[in-house]
Amino acid sequence: MGGGSGWLRWNPATRADPDSVLRVNRRLMTILLPLTAAALTAGCSTFSDNDAVARVESVELSSDELDDLLDEQEVPEDQRDDLNVARAAISGWIESTAVEEGLFSTDLLQEIPEEDLFALYRRGLEASGVVCARLLVAPSLDGAEEAADRLDSGEEFATVFEELNTDPDLGAVAGEAGCFDINQVVTPGSEPSNEIRALLSVNASNPVATASSATADGDDAGLLIAYSPPEDLPEQDLEAVLDLIRQTGGVGLVLDDIDVHVDSRYGTFDRDTGSVVPLG
Repeated sequence: MGGGSGWLRWNPATRADPDSVLRVNRRLMTILLPLTAAALTAGCSTFSDNDAVARVESVELSSDELDDLLDEQEVPEDQRDDLNVARAAISGWIESTAVEEGLFSTDLLQEIPEEDLFALYRRGLEASGVVCARLLVAPSLDGAEEAADRLDSGEEFATVFEELNTDPDLGAVAGEAGCFDINQVVTPGSEPSNEIRALLSVNASNPVATASSATADGDDAGLLIAYSPPEDLPEQDLEAVLDLIRQTGGVGLVLDDIDVHVDSRYGTFDRDTGSVVPLG
């Protein structure tokens, strides 16, 4: 099945890639996924200097220092009123300051307890940056929903898959789609498709989702996505998943312990992405 809607492309050439860290999008599919992680915004506080643009713990960035940063980056004068340019510079300053002050490091990421990483994984793709799943393609959305009802009633995925799946490429791997890395598949600014919304919705609390889809030939199809809990993952996949979570969702866990504030003129600090974003 190819991606008539752009969500699923089977690429046999990558199936045996020895450099593949996760068994998924590299091996089975490419997803165009806009980054829609929910922002954990830092509240505003009173700066010691009313001219301050941002603060990391006790270290402040003044307006003059922001201008110096833009000078260093050789930003043209006619672009300096662009808030996106300023936000990018402030984000870089926050990152470098946190590192220089010893508040953020790869060592701190490695020290995150595994139970905290598993907790993120169970919340789904947006929280952890990775989700592993089984897929089933039915001839219609009704067929996918029938499969979902059977799974909800306690039937085994393998049984339902064998009876209802119509995609031969998924059949070759018994529906084991592997794991989706949000960093490899993110396409900012695009409206998510039905299939991607379903992928974003699966987690430990909502283990099955369905969506209307289409085959490579444009025929109607229904997609079922079944969340794979961490205890069901092969050991090598689980190790890679934990490492990926450290580099994505784990960043937010470390940032949660750092006092970061941004002047509301520029936006707010998003602890999920580690960057300055517009308010609202």
